[in-house]
Amino acid sequence: MKYFHIILLFIASANVLFGQNTGLATAKKQFEQKNYQKVITLLGDNQTTDIQALALLGKSHFHLKQPKKAITYFRKATELDSQSAELQYWLGLAHFTILRSDIPFNKKSYHAHRVKKTLKTALKLDSSHVGARKELARYYLNAPRIAGGSIAKAKKHAITLKKYDKSAGYRLEAAIYFKIEDYEKAEQVYLTIIKEGLADETIYYWLSEVKHLAKDFSKSFDYCQQMMQKYPAYLVGYYQYAKVAALAKQNTDQGIKYAQFYLTKDPDNQASPGNHWVYYRLGTLYQQKEDKTKAQEAFQQALKIKPDFKLAQKALKN
Repeated sequence: MKYFHIILLFIASANVLFGQNTGLATAKKQFEQKNYQKVITLLGDNQTTDIQALALLGKSHFHLKQPKKAITYFRKATELDSQSAELQYWLGLAHFTILRSDIPFNKKSYHAHRVKKTLKTALKLDSSHVGARKELARYYLNAPRIAGGSIAKAKKHAITLKKYDKSAGYRLEAAIYFKIEDYEKAEQVYLTIIKEGLADETIYYWLSEVKHLAKDFSKSFDYCQQMMQKYPAYLVGYYQYAKVAALAKQNTDQGIKYAQFYLTKDPDNQASPGNHWVYYRLGTLYQQKEDKTKAQEAFQQALKIKPDFKLAQKALKN
């Protein structure tokens, strides 16, 4: 009889374990399909001690823009596994998200401290962790000095990052020059990325942006044209041309043409930066042509998409 109870206990335990494993496997599939709420429904047990489940719950809440809840799960996971660089990275990322949000000033120091501590810990555990190094560098790049901000430290991480991910290292280096408004050096880094075969469509956007900010509008337009030629399906190229045309007050007709082309290719407002921005640039371009009727129509369309769009509200009053 004793052995019979032991067998029953073994079978019951095996069934529980099998059920947990099956639930975790299903949750992983749902996560891969970006069904984050389903992951939470499947695994939503605050008492779980399964590290994989805690990580999935944390990541799901993070992707649902719920960083506070994400922190709860990541913190518990790091307590169970203090040697995981990946978990430390995600915990730091969640704190960084809150730090960059609109929170009271007196709460910023706590999250700033947690960002630095967790990301530094991640790098101590795994110096090759690209995500942790990128985020820590971004912290140093954007934080005020009183909170530990340091351009020098950000540059140091950019140099180190090239050992593990050359493209990410170059992009970080360019972002640093962009931040300190050294647009010539930023351009040179982006051109190096192209030369070394590491570029994608976004590099041409940033090249156009740095030349626009440097007031070299001719070169900015040229990079837009290269972007559209090399990546015709990348709608940002058409928007960028319209934006530069509106801000530079040059090539107005061509800017209108590209803005209209963008809108015909994205009628459902799925692409970035969003059709409200495209309509706003279009309205500005029509203003430059002194076509008040079409300008107002464009601004109204922008507000129809985003009613609280202040730039369009202001433009419509002019």
